[in-house]
Amino acid sequence: MDIAFVLDASGSIVPNRNGDNTTANYTNWKLMKAFVITLIRSLPISANQTRIALVRFSDEADIIFQLNQYWTAEEAVEVTFASVSRFPLFRVQ
Repeated sequence: MDIAFVLDASGSIVPNRNGDNTTANYTNWKLMKAFVITLIRSLPISANQTRIALVRFSDEADIIFQLNQYWTAEEAVEVTFASVSRFPLFRVQ
């Protein structure tokens, strides 16, 4: 099975530059990130079972990793967590 996670990094999830609705957006972001990480950890990730990819988008799409790049859940979780903490509009503390 192949699964591609597409994470929304647009202003509807992360705070916009004016700072409007920061608390609600931060909560949405944390929920989305936690959901993806929990789901990754629950999958049998390997070359022969489940392959996953991660894409984030806002104005443009950014491929974080491709389907054939990581073969364990923990590798994918590490990269996912590190990658989604570096959004251009958002700084996770």
